[in-house]
Amino acid sequence: MKSQKGFTLTELLVSITLLAGLTGLGLRLYLQSEQALKIAESEANMQQSARIAITKIAEELRQASDYFEVPFDGLPQAKEILFIRPVHDHNSGQVSGNILVRYWFHQNTEGVYSLLRAEKNHGSETHLNTSDGEFEPDPEKASDRESFKITPLIREATVIEPGKQSYFQQNRSQLNLVTLRLVTATYGYVRNPQSAQTKLEVKRRFRLDTTLDARNLNL
Repeated sequence: MKSQKGFTLTELLVSITLLAGLTGLGLRLYLQSEQALKIAESEANMQQSARIAITKIAEELRQASDYFEVPFDGLPQAKEILFIRPVHDHNSGQVSGNILVRYWFHQNTEGVYSLLRAEKNHGSETHLNTSDGEFEPDPEKASDRESFKITPLIREATVIEPGKQSYFQQNRSQLNLVTLRLVTATYGYVRNPQSAQTKLEVKRRFRLDTTLDARNLNL
């Protein structure tokens, strides 16, 4: 009896089905690993930017001669601070004047909060005055971003509940000490198929607490 060679149609269809299944499984695993890698990368960037932000604020507050926490109705803690610090000449290293610095939590049009920094010249005056509270540059304006050097300090994340979970708090018994708590989270957007609207979805959170020493305040 002559033996058959090759595959029957049934065997070929089964092989194709198995191959398609394995390919689909491999693709799903690849996409899942890619997604996990992106989440891990975003989380690492979030933590790094939070630490860099705190280092930057600490460096400036150590030089501050005057400090003020801007109050907001309904919030137990401050989400905005103003202070004066000296600037130094790059060549001589001597103090050449002072700047007014503002740090604040800002919400953009997509509902994402970031920590922003801005500055403007304050001349020879080392103390805050009443008009300094009007220093409210608009990060949406290109002219303000350039003139006041507006800089976002939190990247690939949103700050959670400024004034409640994330805040500035001056120690009332030791005024040179300022607590800064940052609670940040990676995020994504979820689309509601019924309303066709998207909403911000918080994913992984990261909390960082530190006490900053504004040791040069004129108390």
